[in-house]
Amino acid sequence: MISIIKKISKLTQDKYAVNPLVIKTLWLSPFILTLVFMILIALPGTRELGIALVQENNVVELATFIIFIGGGIFGLIFSRNLKRQGHGSFTSIFYALFSIMLILIGIEEVSWGQWLVGFETPANIKEINIQGEFNIHNLEGIGGNTEFLRLFFGLAGIFGIWLSTFKSFQKISAPTILLPWFCIIVLLVLPDMYNDYYPGIRALNLFDQLSEVVELLIAVSATCFLWLNSRDRTW
Repeated sequence: MISIIKKISKLTQDKYAVNPLVIKTLWLSPFILTLVFMILIALPGTRELGIALVQENNVVELATFIIFIGGGIFGLIFSRNLKRQGHGSFTSIFYALFSIMLILIGIEEVSWGQWLVGFETPANIKEINIQGEFNIHNLEGIGGNTEFLRLFFGLAGIFGIWLSTFKSFQKISAPTILLPWFCIIVLLVLPDMYNDYYPGIRALNLFDQLSEVVELLIAVSATCFLWLNSRDRTW
């Protein structure tokens, strides 16, 4: 395992021109971030603080919103540069669409600015939104099922790493060093999904409370995906 990590680290350093400190950060951050919040929420002495941090409209959600928007803007600039450099329409369109999705998800994260500005939810939307908010992810039929979207992202990231083995897809494939991020996202989502359908295991309630942390992991890994690929020296 150590030899594999060293090999991936060396490949990352050569391919993306990043220093060893960045590589260590990419390896360790998802583990540290997840562990910190699991401890905060699980321990009685820090549980109140942990739950407060992951509640809607609080620190974790605000950070997620900022990273999604920042990553999306960066991705659009990256897409424009790819087009100017003649990398082909497919590649530039892929990154443009990916970046637009990040921006839309970021805006959706703060209910299209509702909890920042404070406007009222229109009555017809309030009736079909399980939290009475101006957003899509809490609409009846969607609210409570967003775990599927988180799971899809994690699996798509792992699939994206597998795509790097094919030369024709290398420009849109995911960097191997992001594998821990995608795996942790999947591993956090699966118990949460199980608890939704087969409730009763008290310990699994922790994973439901970590849903905002999962969204933060998605925002960071998606932004790192764009940033690393923008530095790819093999194109």
